[in-house]
Amino acid sequence: ITDLALLTDVKTWDGVNTFADLAHNLGGTLRAKYAVVERERLILLNVRTATNTPHIILASQGSNITVFTEADRPSSSLGALDSWFLPMEDFKPINAAVVAFGLLVISTEGGQIWKLSGADATNFVIEPLFANSGAQGAVAVASIGNDVLFGRHGKIDSLVGAEAFGDVETDDVSRWISEEIKDVSDWEIVYNPRIQRAYC
Repeated sequence: ITDLALLTDVKTWDGVNTFADLAHNLGGTLRAKYAVVERERLILLNVRTATNTPHIILASQGSNITVFTEADRPSSSLGALDSWFLPMEDFKPINAAVVAFGLLVISTEGGQIWKLSGADATNFVIEPLFANSGAQGAVAVASIGNDVLFGRHGKIDSLVGAEAFGDVETDDVSRWISEEIKDVSDWEIVYNPRIQRAYC
């Protein structure tokens, strides 16, 4: 459980009665705006420890969400299950992260839409998915099953074909209401899978 305001340490909850700070081997505080559990790892994005690092992706060891740093150095000695971190290529703050198309889709503030590719700690890499298209807002990207919606200034775009077909053209799903939303510059998008509706 993370805090968009970065005021509270990352939390865990066992689903019954234990709500506590996430135990970790970094020492000190560990805060993050976004968290994704993928491929048996806890991936934290827009992280604050002793310093604020909004452009960093931090991933735990495979199958152990409490280990975020390795004793083995240099990084060329990493094993497939080791923890890792990556800075965003544009060094801009991460402002969204969702799992879609079997990928981790990431947005940077005033930047673009990226994807995390790779299978393990030895080959994860950040690659552009759609240039000059960063979402605007702290909750402006949502996976809606077979598509991803993201809010930009004055529009809501879709990424449906970008990964599946290599076509990086987006679809402006808000074209019918473009006049009504032309001044919106900070989005919150929530998807309800039960009734298959996205609320923007």
